[in-house]
Amino acid sequence: MHKFVKFLPTIFLLLFQNFIFATEHNIVPKKISYACHNWIPMSYSKDGIPEGLYIDILNEVLVKNLKTELEVKFYPWKRAQKMVKEGVSDFLITVPTRDRLEYAVKSEKPFFLLYLYVYTYKNHPKINQINKIKSVQDIIDLNLRVVTNLGNGWHKINLEEKGVKTKYLSLEDSAIRFLSRKRADIIIDAVVATNHLIKERNLTSKITLTKARFGPIKLHLLMNKQSSFIELMPEINRVFSELEKEGTIKKIVDKYNTLK
Repeated sequence: MHKFVKFLPTIFLLLFQNFIFATEHNIVPKKISYACHNWIPMSYSKDGIPEGLYIDILNEVLVKNLKTELEVKFYPWKRAQKMVKEGVSDFLITVPTRDRLEYAVKSEKPFFLLYLYVYTYKNHPKINQINKIKSVQDIIDLNLRVVTNLGNGWHKINLEEKGVKTKYLSLEDSAIRFLSRKRADIIIDAVVATNHLIKERNLTSKITLTKARFGPIKLHLLMNKQSSFIELMPEINRVFSELEKEGTIKKIVDKYNTLK
């Protein structure tokens, strides 16, 4: 016993040296880092706590099932992509373009299917025709006035450049307010985020969610190829697939999908 006590200082010194070595060489396990932008209700910070649809899905997959610690970092969108590209953050959730797949591996299945729905104002005289919109040409044929927010790249490429006359507004919720005052005929936007804004601005009595929609835009989890968590991708794919089959993912999405 006395011999053991004699060697305690040496043992503690060795343990301390090992800890310092591991820290300096990044061996200490770290949290898996998610880079995103503030997009209510998909991913956002409330009182310093990350919340939203994406966060709920990631907590279910990564935290609850794979027992990892999730670190959420909010940036402007361009910088969030840069953080993952440079390996500062591990992953993001977005469209797997050719450029992004040069530095990241995508999940087998989309983590979210983003549908863009057509909204109009209550009691629009062309509501029946609007509900039947299937293409951009239908919008042109109906001579509808369209409004969206400045910076909507999907709208510019898929509608305006194909001949749809568009009014662009600068603030995030300007388009829905503009529509609620009947100054435009329709907006086309992400159903979850737009529903949230409509409810938050108390405009549910003035705006109608129609049956017409475009998409889906497939949004995947994109993991940096050099991430220390890259070997976790098969497990992420497996767990997500199981949660999808059992209906857990649908329950999360449905929670955010209502306009009531």
